[in-house]
Amino acid sequence: MVEFGHMFPADIEPDTASALIKHVTDALTAIGYSNGVAHVEVRLTPQGWRLIEINPRIGGNYISKLVESVTGISPLTQMIQIALGEAPAIPGKNHDLKRPQSAAVAYVLPSQPGFLSGHDGRQEMECLPGILQYHLGPAGKVVSPPDDNDCYLGYVICVDSEGLGAGRMASKALSFLKPQIDETSL
Repeated sequence: MVEFGHMFPADIEPDTASALIKHVTDALTAIGYSNGVAHVEVRLTPQGWRLIEINPRIGGNYISKLVESVTGISPLTQMIQIALGEAPAIPGKNHDLKRPQSAAVAYVLPSQPGFLSGHDGRQEMECLPGILQYHLGPAGKVVSPPDDNDCYLGYVICVDSEGLGAGRMASKALSFLKPQIDETSL
């Protein structure tokens, strides 16, 4: 499975969010996990919630950056504080005057194997609102088929100050980027 992006918070209905929180809390309680940072992945299927992963770590693939962008709370800092036996610092509700309402990352995926020669559309993408940061892989990078998360050719992180639109913003930004892959060099 290749992850194509992440968004925080998830753009789901309040009842669905409540059911998700209960499912994750029940899963953590069932394994006796009561102190620390946890990365929990679940999927909503027609048969209900299905647990994919529970690990005592922060989320990868810029998930912590998304959480910190929206909440002002660093999961990495909290994990370190807990490991050192300190109480994690949790800022008050009004610790920042204005934070984004949502943040998302979208990954540039290859369409074919070869060698990356560059990216078209960078200037157009940079003009879009909400771009927090991005990275594009260097020319000459060996490009593998998209069969795991090591295939990324770059990423775009977007924030939405008004609502839950960061995922759509990141997808739009990604639509401008066209990796140029030379397959004749293989």
